[in-house]
Amino acid sequence: IALSAFLLIGLTIIAVCGATKIPDMMFVTQKSDFTFEQTVQVIQEEIQNQGWVYNGENKISNSVKKHIDKDLPSIAVLKVCHPDHAYNILSQERYRHLSALMPCSISVYEGDNQQVYVSHLNTAVMGWMFGNPVRQIMTQDVTQFLNALTKKL
Repeated sequence: IALSAFLLIGLTIIAVCGATKIPDMMFVTQKSDFTFEQTVQVIQEEIQNQGWVYNGENKISNSVKKHIDKDLPSIAVLKVCHPDHAYNILSQERYRHLSALMPCSISVYEGDNQQVYVSHLNTAVMGWMFGNPVRQIMTQDVTQFLNALTKKL
C-alpha cells in the first residue's frame, strides 16, 4: 500500500509539473532590438530572403480598437507560407486537418514595458507529435527558417 501511495504521489507531481511547463514549451518568445514597426519590416524582409511567402498581417490592436474602441499595445500577427511544405503536408488527406496551423504565424507585440517581442509556435517540439513528412518539415525546415529569422532581431 505504501508503494502504491508513493507511486500515486509521484505521478501526481509529474502531471502537475508537466501541466505547468507544457504551455511554456509550445511557444518561443524573444525580445527584439528594434521598434515594433522596424521588427515587422525586418521579419518581412527576412521572409523573402529565406524564400518563403509573406501572406500579410493582422494588426490585432487595430481591429480591437475599430470594433470595441479599446486600446491594446501594438500587436500584429504575420502570416508566412512555404508552398512546397504546404503541398507536401496537405497533399495527404490524413494531414489536412493541419491546415488549421497554416499559414505559419509570427506574432510581434509590445510588452507593458514598451519592449518589443516576437513569438511563434515551437515547431521543433510540436513536430514530434506527427509522422513524416510533417515531423521533418516542422522540426527541421520550419525550425531552421524561424531560427534564421529571429537571429536578425
